[in-house]
Amino acid sequence: MKERRLLQNYFETIYRNKEECLVVCNAQGDITYHNPSFSLHFGNYDSIFDLFPDFPHFPHTLPMLEDEKIESDVTHIKLDGETFYVAFLRIVPEWEIPSPLLVHALKTVLNTVEDGISVIDDTGHFIFYNAALENLEGYRAQDVIGKHVSDLYNVNPQTSQLLHALESKQMIREYRQHYSMKNNRDFEVIIEAHPLFRNNKAVGAICIYKDKTMLEKLTRKYYFLQESKADSIHYVNTNLATKDTNPQLIGNNVNFLESLQMMQTAAASNSPVMIYGETGTGKELFAREIHSLSNRAEHPFIAINCAAIPESLLEGLLFGTVKGAFTGASQMEGLFEQANGGTIFLDELNSMPLALQAKILRAIEEKSIRRLGDKKCIPIDIRIVSSTNHDPIAAINEGLMRSDLFYRLAVFFIKIPPLRERIDDIELLVSYFIKVFNKESKKKIIGVHPDVIQGFKAYAWPGNIRQLRNIIECAMNFVGDKDTILHKIHAPLCQYL
Repeated sequence: MKERRLLQNYFETIYRNKEECLVVCNAQGDITYHNPSFSLHFGNYDSIFDLFPDFPHFPHTLPMLEDEKIESDVTHIKLDGETFYVAFLRIVPEWEIPSPLLVHALKTVLNTVEDGISVIDDTGHFIFYNAALENLEGYRAQDVIGKHVSDLYNVNPQTSQLLHALESKQMIREYRQHYSMKNNRDFEVIIEAHPLFRNNKAVGAICIYKDKTMLEKLTRKYYFLQESKADSIHYVNTNLATKDTNPQLIGNNVNFLESLQMMQTAAASNSPVMIYGETGTGKELFAREIHSLSNRAEHPFIAINCAAIPESLLEGLLFGTVKGAFTGASQMEGLFEQANGGTIFLDELNSMPLALQAKILRAIEEKSIRRLGDKKCIPIDIRIVSSTNHDPIAAINEGLMRSDLFYRLAVFFIKIPPLRERIDDIELLVSYFIKVFNKESKKKIIGVHPDVIQGFKAYAWPGNIRQLRNIIECAMNFVGDKDTILHKIHAPLCQYL
């Protein structure tokens, strides 16, 4: 009796004022407790069987009235040696119940996307399996629905990301997984798995499968097959390499001139260079200039943004692959091989996974690389220029960068000052960008109003020189054919300075 009183006090305290309906009954169906919300919706009953004849065995969703349904969650407990059933009931308004048309539309959308998608319930059994996944894995949805995950895959709750998301209630992003199926097919995919919740309870999980082979092909196409578009490629046209300083690298600020001097000294060497600067300060301009002034200028310059490529693809892009390294893999050179004899620029190195940083370090030390899936070492002769937009010492302390890689790559360390620290260069830079856009837009601007310059010098410039360039470009699109001076009114963006 003591246990019953304690439990009733608990229910009375927690659920008395809840909108969710609560009812407790014994094995004979006698209702021993219900909260006010239950009485409000169902009335007063002595026996649960008078309300639900098949209790506790009934579907989770029951027809009640014409405009609402019930969602239920029933569990049983033992108190003082007697079995009791505790039922939580939620009234679902009609507007919350998806119409058959909406369900059909959602299934149609999920069956037309390119990514594979599967959904399991809280017991690990499939309730949805889309057309893209049928094509990828070779099963038919009608043969999969109702089966457990382990019936299809050679996995367990520890190795299946779908089951792991369900049990851990944690989202899994960009997980590279190689798995085999009961039909003897092997796959390598990039997985995102998300637990599904209802009323704070995990009721299933959804998994999105991205074909790794297709992603690599698309990424390579983006990086390697646009060589005819000079504004989007990552190669320097070596026939146009010049020993003259890039006209965009201008300034009289003392700190900036020191950075230029370090750049020119580094260009005369073959040692690695690390460039540190905030976003928009011109790190890639420095890297390209180091290459064009070096004895490698007649060889390729290849740049890759380490933050823009998914972690699961970056290694293959850098080191290349051999046929059979994974399902659908082909024989492909990586960027290190393509840059042989020249320079590779690793932009935002601090975004590269630590495990891959270790492989970069080994490639530098051994002056060779191994393609994914290959045992053969391929000699390389390249110069590595890297950059970071995060203070490297702080990145090391935060576990974002290996200290040994930093010391190996920062033989030359160039820090580019942000624009707010070279305010004395504002007028020079503005004059340069006006000349550029005068030529492009056929305008005749010869100067800037002093109020604009004053605003420029007082501004913090979080986007640095790139932001300044964009503001000038914006203003040049608003000036008239007869205008000769830039005013704030010419650039909406200037109003924020």
